[in-house]
Amino acid sequence: MDSSTERQCQQLENYVGGDKRMAEITGSRAHHRFSGAQIMKIVNEEKDVWMETERVSLISSFFASLLIGKYAPIDLTDGSGMNLMNIETEKWEQSLLDFIFPGLENKLGELVSPMTSIDTVHSYWTHRFGIPKDCMILPFLGDNPSSLAGLSLLPTDIGISLGTSDTVFFFSPTFKPNTDAHVFSHFAPNSGYMAMICFKNGSLTRERARKMNGSSWEKWNEIMEKTPVGNDGFIGFFFDEDEIVPRKLKGDYTFEMDEKELKEKSPEKFARAVFESQCFFKHLYTQKMGFKKSQSSRILVTGGASRNTVLLQMLSDVFEMSVYTIEVDGSAALGGAMRARYLHSKTPLKYSEYYPCDNVSLACNPIPENVQTYRTLFSTTFKNRFDAFITE
Repeated sequence: MDSSTERQCQQLENYVGGDKRMAEITGSRAHHRFSGAQIMKIVNEEKDVWMETERVSLISSFFASLLIGKYAPIDLTDGSGMNLMNIETEKWEQSLLDFIFPGLENKLGELVSPMTSIDTVHSYWTHRFGIPKDCMILPFLGDNPSSLAGLSLLPTDIGISLGTSDTVFFFSPTFKPNTDAHVFSHFAPNSGYMAMICFKNGSLTRERARKMNGSSWEKWNEIMEKTPVGNDGFIGFFFDEDEIVPRKLKGDYTFEMDEKELKEKSPEKFARAVFESQCFFKHLYTQKMGFKKSQSSRILVTGGASRNTVLLQMLSDVFEMSVYTIEVDGSAALGGAMRARYLHSKTPLKYSEYYPCDNVSLACNPIPENVQTYRTLFSTTFKNRFDAFITE
């Protein structure tokens, strides 16, 4: 991952008054890969290239440009992931643009709603591939928001993608910034915001726990049954790579237990601690980001580890919500098609009403005795340990 823009990120945050203020304005603290810092690096280090640059596009808007034969505008959803847009006004934050380069707005172009037609397809595509000349083109979205459109989560749902990195996402009617997460403008009108939290350490850390116990995933239940729910109160934090949520260096933080003794004499205790701490972190940050649970709330899980029944049950017990699995191939491409169909229908229904998320399978429900154990452990030991950990 490109981290060459660290200096520019610091400059941008210092300019607005810190990382918290940047998140309040743009929805995220300054990030290395976001366009604001990347543009600033070109302005600072490759002035000649910058002065010859006519237009700045995102990958999403560039692909839309190819279809309409001219520069396509950046949509509000992707625009909110650049550290350049005021997420509440949904306009470019002029002071940031001017700080990077006076006149930057002219190179960025206008911001448009994701749910509007930007033009019809260029004649090249009609002549070359027979696409009807009146085919409307919508603004393209990035992979994450377009995948959310494809999954069609309900406003009361939490989506969790379990992979090399674990990602938690949900919709929120109100804007609640957090420096450890991202908030984006919603792709559908009058639908609030999209919150996304990415945990860098996911399946690889779980895989390490499996190997340490010499088990297969098919027999993982047997390993978990060697330790009680709640792990006798033991909690650790485990990062195979430098973590971004929270921002901590890689390492196994076992606190009151000797790390070597834990791994050599109690590998099953280590394994449970890995799984439970990952679930607790996800629960904690959904709370921090303002998720409001209701009677109809569900967790929808996708990704490679969504077949791990132990992990799904643990998520259900920690969140106190039913867990469903959802399998959608090519969810980002599907999301684009679903948005196009939704716009073309001219329906008065909200996106979540037009596309009710019902192509799911129930995986598990919370187990009452486990819920009580986790509720107590989370609200006391875990939160206290976490608060002390982040201030070290």
